Amino acid sequence: MRTLSFTCLIFLLITGSGCVLLNDPLPHLWFYTYSQGGETDSLLNPASFLELRKDGTYTRDFGRFDYGTWVYKDKVLYLNNRAGGIRNINFPVPNVSSKEMQLDLGGGKTGFFESQPLGAETSADDPFSGQNNQWRIPAVVKENEEQIKKRLYNLQDIFQHRNIAWAHTDNKYKLFISAFQQLKRYLR
Repeated sequence: MRTLSFTCLIFLLITGSGCVLLNDPLPHLWFYTYSQGGETDSLLNPASFLELRKDGTYTRDFGRFDYGTWVYKDKVLYLNNRAGGIRNINFPVPNVSSKEMQLDLGGGKTGFFESQPLGAETSADDPFSGQNNQWRIPAVVKENEEQIKKRLYNLQDIFQHRNIAWAHTDNKYKLFISAFQQLKRYLR
C-alpha cells in the first residue's frame, strides 16, 4: 500500500509540474499593440516585437534590435542583452496571459503586447533570431561593399526562404519580397 501511495504521489508531481511548464504564457512572439499612460513613445509601433523562446533566449526590436537571454522572476522580466550597448533591461510585468502581456515601460507608461505562436524550432529557421537579423545590428566600423552586400543578402534571405506568417495581411509581405528580389538582381 505504501509503495502504491508513493508511486501515485510521484505521478501527480510529474504530471502537475508538466502542466505548469506547458502553461507558461511568456514563451511567445509578442507584438506591440498600444500604450496607456505616460508620454507617447514613437519608438514603439505595430512592428515592434519581443520574442521570448523556451530555451531562455530572446530577441526584440523596440526601435533598436537586440538579443540575449531572459528570466522571469517575481513578476519582473529580466533581459540580459548580448548585442552590446545596454546590458540589463528590467520590465515589471503587471499582467500576462497566453494572449496578452503588459509591460511597465517606465514613466507611468504601460505597453500592451499581443502574442503569436513561436513558429520555428531552430534559430536558423526563425525569422526573428539574432542569427537572421545581423542586418539590424548597426555596424561599429565603416563596412566595405562586400560586407554591405552580405547584410542585404541576410535580410533578403529571411523573407525569401522562410514561411513567415505576418499578423495583419500578406499583401504588404508580397510587395516587400518583390522589392528585395529586385534589389538582389540589382546587386549581382
